[in-house]
Amino acid sequence: VERVMKQPISFNLTCSNCGRNIEIAIIGIEKPNR
Repeated sequence: VERVMKQPISFNLTCSNCGRNIEIAIIGIEKPNR
């Protein structure tokens, strides 16, 4: 599970206004140990 969080997550979004496909990449941030 920890390895999956380290990998960047990318997903495609479709803009309802212009109708263009937007690709967004989010980098998984590890939760700080408290």
